[in-house]
Amino acid sequence: MLFRSVSQSRYGPVDTDKIKNVDLFFYDGPDGYQHIYRAITKYKDCLADQSIIVIDDANWTDTTDAAKAAVKKLGLTVLYEKRILNSIESEKDWWNGVHVMVVAKTK
Repeated sequence: MLFRSVSQSRYGPVDTDKIKNVDLFFYDGPDGYQHIYRAITKYKDCLADQSIIVIDDANWTDTTDAAKAAVKKLGLTVLYEKRILNSIESEKDWWNGVHVMVVAKTK
């Protein structure tokens, strides 16, 4: 699992060369197309041959559009995809939905 902001955080830069075989990538960081797109593309070499990518705030189309565009650019094969949405923001439910993709690296 990898939980880390894409930007240079107060903890310093992330050395992606030391992170391998991530099979669950969960993004709940700054919203917006570029943030999500950069997150997925930055950590591409860290992903396992098959990985689950979960993106928070899937109710917003920019979120899912960015995730799909990054996966496509990286040449990953989508084995499964599901958006779990909700109609209202609630702490008793997924706040703004989640987007789940199971992806595989092309060999």
